[in-house]
Amino acid sequence: VRRLLRCFDNPEVGLAFSNAQVVREDLSPAGYRLWESLWFDPSEHHRVVAGEAFPVLLRHAIAAGSTLAFRAEYLPLVLPIPDFPHSHDIWITLLIAAVARLGAIDDNLVQYRLHESNHVGLRNHGFVGQIRMARQQLETKAFRYAAELHEAAKARLTSQTRWPVKSDILELLDEKIRHSQLRDEMPSKWMPRIPLIAKELRHGNY
Repeated sequence: VRRLLRCFDNPEVGLAFSNAQVVREDLSPAGYRLWESLWFDPSEHHRVVAGEAFPVLLRHAIAAGSTLAFRAEYLPLVLPIPDFPHSHDIWITLLIAAVARLGAIDDNLVQYRLHESNHVGLRNHGFVGQIRMARQQLETKAFRYAAELHEAAKARLTSQTRWPVKSDILELLDEKIRHSQLRDEMPSKWMPRIPLIAKELRHGNY
C-alpha cells in the first residue's frame, strides 16, 4: 500500500497498479508474473508511465483489481459499475485512464493465487493457447460485450462535466466500438473473414 501511495505524490495520477507474482493454489510460484499473463510488455509499460495508458487499455486489460488503488474522488465516475460480463478492474482503469494518468509499478507487490474458483483464471498462454482463446472469444460473444462495455464507458464519460475528456479519447472509444462490432459480425468461416482482418490490420486495430 505504501508503494502504491507514492505514485499519488504526482497530482496527475488518478490510479496506480503493480505487477504480481502468480502462484498456484498451494502458493508455490507458477513460473511467471501477472503482467506476462496479461501480455503487458515493457513497451506498453513505458507508454502508460508516459501518460498514454488509454490506447493500451483499449487493446487489453493491464491491471488486476487486487493490485490497484485509485483516488476516492473518482468514485462518482466509476460507480455504479454496469452489470456486464467484464471484470470491475477493466471498467475502473478504463474510465480513470480517460481523465487522468496511471502509475505502474513493475514489482511484485502481491501474490496472485490461482485456484479452481478464480473469477478470472490467468495462464501464461503460448501461441496455440492464444489461437484457442481467440476462438473462445467468438463463441462467448466477447466482442459484442466489448462493444457494449465501451459504449457504456463513452456514455458515462460524456454524461459528466467534472472531468474534461479530450476529443481524441472519445475518437479512440468510437473506433474501439466500431472494431468490436465488426469482429462480432464477422462470418463464422475463415475465408470470408480474411479481407476484413487484413483491412483492420492495415489500420492498426489489432
